[in-house]
Amino acid sequence: MIDNSMNTRNIIIFIAIFFFSLTGLYLTSENPAPPIVEVAPPPPVEPGPYEIKSQIPKKYLSYTEVIEQMQEWHAAAPDITELGTYGKNNIGDDLTYIRVGTKGKGRLIIHSCIHGNERLACAVNMGLIGRILNDYKRNEEVTWLDQNRDIYFVPVFDPERFRNDVRFIKNADPNPNWP
Repeated sequence: MIDNSMNTRNIIIFIAIFFFSLTGLYLTSENPAPPIVEVAPPPPVEPGPYEIKSQIPKKYLSYTEVIEQMQEWHAAAPDITELGTYGKNNIGDDLTYIRVGTKGKGRLIIHSCIHGNERLACAVNMGLIGRILNDYKRNEEVTWLDQNRDIYFVPVFDPERFRNDVRFIKNADPNPNWP
């Protein structure tokens, strides 16, 4: 009697070795590795209408730093941003958003940190906001996006969990149990 799991494992190992050997044959035969292509640096960017100093965070931000950064961006680009709140959580924290784009256009919400231990998601969200604001009138696609969409960013969905760097509070998962 043949053990199917052992047989399947042997077949997978054989296929992997076969493909690795083909790769080696390809690189060592008369087909050399593709040449390295040098890419010219991008042309200098024309100054945009806004001076966005902090585009991409260089570290994980605290909740206070996230709010301060959004306030700074709104002050730097008041024509295309709005800073506001959409409610309060259980302990009275304001739930803050920054809107980028044109009111009345197609709406989109991008949020992160439903769980407080998702610091990378907050950093990516903040980096996206900073780049969109910085590239307005400098990049054709970003400018189109700002003029044709109404994007709400919520970098920290749950400030209480974010401050405590925890996924759950009182064993409650905020995904199905959001108050």
